[in-house]
Amino acid sequence: MFSNVYWLAIILVGIAGFVHVLAALWRERGWLPPDLARGQLIYSERLFHGDRELPVVARVDRAYLVDGVIHLVELKTRPRVRVYETDVVELSVQRVAVQISTGKAVSLIGTVVVQHTRSRKRFVRRVQLLDTAAVARLLRRRLLVLQGQAQPAATPYQGRCRTCEYRMECKGVASARVYPIVTRFH
Repeated sequence: MFSNVYWLAIILVGIAGFVHVLAALWRERGWLPPDLARGQLIYSERLFHGDRELPVVARVDRAYLVDGVIHLVELKTRPRVRVYETDVVELSVQRVAVQISTGKAVSLIGTVVVQHTRSRKRFVRRVQLLDTAAVARLLRRRLLVLQGQAQPAATPYQGRCRTCEYRMECKGVASARVYPIVTRFH
């Protein structure tokens, strides 16, 4: 029926496919810290919502389950290997949303993976996240600023205002008038 060459070809194709899958898994996990690499990827590009008390919405890049605790990973592509305060806030809001949505413990240590735009190398940076109370204070302050009841703080970073999604509501200086276009959380 089938010659030995046929069976050998099937075996070789199977081995090549297996090696390809293993290589892809290694590339995926090769840049992760060892503790996360041994964890299980449980969420990728998933949207989470808070609740009435903390009405946040956050899209999680990656979340790994390690020893019963969820660990968040934020992926960035940048020309400089740098972690910004906004990365910490973003991961902290994600933490709150995931914790509320799932009821599971989420680590206060987040991971930011910065892929350099030219070299394409990945650099892993661990960050201390804000606790739930600090995120709640930020949400309240944001609402007050958007309602015009508090003044926005000027950023020390020149380019930050140019790329800010709230540039139309806030002129980017401490004495700016805030136009209350957004008056509640979305």
